Amino acid sequence: MKDYYKILGIKRTATQEEIKQAFYRLAKLYHPDKANCSQFNSEMFYDINEAYQTLSKLDSRLRYSLEYEKYLKSKKNGGRKT
Repeated sequence: MKDYYKILGIKRTATQEEIKQAFYRLAKLYHPDKANCSQFNSEMFYDINEAYQTLSKLDSRLRYSLEYEKYLKSKKNGGRKT
């Protein structure tokens, strides 16, 4: 599971404005229309957009956070369900 907060380089307590600012800063940097676009840039742009779409809406952000916490718990327990 992808860590959207890490992708955007923000804390889990980030405000909506901080999420938006991080998205715009990174989207500009990795945009596929740049002259030196690489496969890496395209993939990063896709991940950045996916992270922003999830975290910019409160309901999807809460859903994601719950799922991510479950994922981390199961990973910590060696993949066993708790």
